[in-house]
Amino acid sequence: MKSKKEWEIAELFERVVDGRASEQEVSDLEQHLMTDSEALTLYQDLARQHSQLQMTDGIGLDAKFSDPSKVTPRFRGRFFVAAAAAALLLFGMMWMQLRSLENRESDPVVAELTAASSAKWGACSLPTTPGGDLTRGQLELLQGTATLTFSSGAVVSLEAPVKMDLLTGMKALLHYGTAVADVPEQAVGFRLDTPDCEVTDLGTSFAVSVDKESREARIDVLDGEVELYHGSSDHRKRVLKNQSVDINQDGVSAGRGSLEEFGRVSRSGPAFKAGVITTERGAGGHATVISDHKDTHLSPGLLLVKHSKDGRYARKSYLKFDLRHQEVDQIKKLTLVLNQVQSPYGLASFVPDCEFVVYGLLDGERDLWDAGTMGWLDAPANQADSPWKVQSDQVVELGSFVIPKGQQQGMIRFTSERMGEWARADGNGLLSLIIVRKTCELRGEGLVHAFAGNHYPEGQAPRLLIELE
Repeated sequence: MKSKKEWEIAELFERVVDGRASEQEVSDLEQHLMTDSEALTLYQDLARQHSQLQMTDGIGLDAKFSDPSKVTPRFRGRFFVAAAAAALLLFGMMWMQLRSLENRESDPVVAELTAASSAKWGACSLPTTPGGDLTRGQLELLQGTATLTFSSGAVVSLEAPVKMDLLTGMKALLHYGTAVADVPEQAVGFRLDTPDCEVTDLGTSFAVSVDKESREARIDVLDGEVELYHGSSDHRKRVLKNQSVDINQDGVSAGRGSLEEFGRVSRSGPAFKAGVITTERGAGGHATVISDHKDTHLSPGLLLVKHSKDGRYARKSYLKFDLRHQEVDQIKKLTLVLNQVQSPYGLASFVPDCEFVVYGLLDGERDLWDAGTMGWLDAPANQADSPWKVQSDQVVELGSFVIPKGQQQGMIRFTSERMGEWARADGNGLLSLIIVRKTCELRGEGLVHAFAGNHYPEGQAPRLLIELE
């Protein structure tokens, strides 16, 4: 049994073929065929059936008519009329298909995918090869970062996970995730909307974050100003440099009075299962020390590491593992495993590939640090006047690892021969590691790298994998 849509297409087809269709009905049929592949398939089937019926009507399938020379003039005329009708219908189908293809090819280019780093793409209706032209459509980035340059000149950096609709050279819609817009003078008026709010640039650089589940959004103006329009509350607001606002379906509210570090609406991290000794065991533990603003820029359950340009908000992380019940002199190899998670602070677009250095504390007395009371100035071996250096005479450098630009989730494994040597030489069974980021951010508000700590709800604590002789 045909569906209602199929009956409508069939009826329109018959009216067009019989010459009874109005201009509006012809236009309706054309629209169906250009936008609905199922309607086009049905149209093709109807056209074939119609041409076959026309060619056999009055002629029959009898063998006596198999020779066209024996067809009477009346039937011969009907034969050629039917053939002409079939040809016309097939030509019409080809014209429809070519016109549809032409329209798709003539869609204006609205942006170019100018760069991608550590990118893993989801369901996209647009090409995801760097350098490719992008028309109107949707991009979904599951991992990494990507940079779009719109035809207007606006540059938008995407930080996974993120989904965005590209609408025109002057407009995009952020469904969820984080995007940073840098808008030159010629692109003033560029819009980067959220599900509940229009966000119009007035000559600026700004960051937008939208939570995937709640659709709540946050706008941080890094430079210049933006204008917001919240449709359901009919509320307009201008947001200036270093100001932020929170947005939900009910309206717009003020965020922090001063933008110090970009704060996302939410964070999440993948689960990770492995390990032998964790920082949760025995006298183990972890701590992050920060150069200033200790009360507002640390997150319970997270290890945070940052090398800032001006030294403000710099962070170094300390790990302690209790191996007092292990035969440390039999240790052949140690592997440090960290669970990198989505950071609640900073912007990934503002940091390059980052090198991290791992140090081991010397002198067992320094292993007695207390995570609850330790600060930037009294943290063991910390060089307080540097955002990443430590006092070289109190540590041994164990090696380094690199986190690529854009990566904010994943498992980090670090090992070196010196780790085993350092552990075997330990005298008290407590091993303390210091993790610093040697690489500086490219500009202020750069990403603070985050790793799951002891009480992070969506990831496992730091751990050591131990291989004995």
